[in-house]
Amino acid sequence: MHRTDRRALLGVALLLSLAPALQPTAQAQAWPTKAITIIVPYGPGGLGDLLARGIGRKMSESVGQSVVVENKPGAAGMLGAATAAKAAPDGHTLLLGYTSEMTVAPQMVKNPSYDTVRDFEPVALGGVSPLLLVAHPSVPGSTLQDFLKAARAAPEKFAYASAGQGSPAHFAGEQLKRSAGVELLHVPYKGGAQAVADTLAGVVHLYFSGFPPAVPHVRQGKLRALAVTGDQRSPALPDVPTMTEVGLKDFDLSGWFGFFVPKGTPPALVTRLNAVITEAVSDPELRSSLANQGVVTVPGSPQAFARFVADEQRKYGAMIDRLKLKEQ
Repeated sequence: MHRTDRRALLGVALLLSLAPALQPTAQAQAWPTKAITIIVPYGPGGLGDLLARGIGRKMSESVGQSVVVENKPGAAGMLGAATAAKAAPDGHTLLLGYTSEMTVAPQMVKNPSYDTVRDFEPVALGGVSPLLLVAHPSVPGSTLQDFLKAARAAPEKFAYASAGQGSPAHFAGEQLKRSAGVELLHVPYKGGAQAVADTLAGVVHLYFSGFPPAVPHVRQGKLRALAVTGDQRSPALPDVPTMTEVGLKDFDLSGWFGFFVPKGTPPALVTRLNAVITEAVSDPELRSSLANQGVVTVPGSPQAFARFVADEQRKYGAMIDRLKLKEQ
């Protein structure tokens, strides 16, 4: 065989051997080839929906493709998460996962339909927001201490809402009962929007809400803000004390939203998605808008987000055991 022919054959063989490794990179360069869908496992109007639409608009401007938000509420977010887990791992379907369905619910139920580690690749942390304890104006007392005094005198007279079994609001309500020594009824909803609506209507008395759905109603006097979870006051409502300030401990229960893709998505695509989402959440206008609503954006790598999720799983696993919330 002529030396030139031999070199040509060796070159073809080398390209064929590299093809599997080059394919993910080529996919990432070609992405996106169609509209991108962000599955939000809660109804319209809640914090996750607002966050997905804000970030989605910036993503669309960056990649030149439509970004569609698909609300799929049910089972405390687990229905939407299970749907996203079955999507094609091609970077065109993302899940905006919340604390409950990604770190809590799979540890609480007997036979979860998905596993966060087995079925998903973490992409990027979208935003973190402390919870705001709000009350209907009919609730007695102007402060949390006043309310707790009334609640201790009337066990199970007052009800608190949550965005579903295993949601941060559920944990916060149970922690409030434990820390303050009160008996409250738990009323779970399919999402935060309906929980806020029924608190406004007086159907339930209290709700540990994300900031964006509740803050406008607080400013209009339609809801009373009693306390913020965590150790720092929020710039969005600087006059509202923290749970720590009013003497209640173990309330580091900020809700967070992060982007995930189905397991099997090529690493190059995960990196590309992370870059696009990081660019979106770093936009000064979007960051300022979200900060005014009590949401802090936290850009970071997929690896940093994976470590964050693992830490949250450990934290809530310990709380599930302490509060005896695991499904029997």
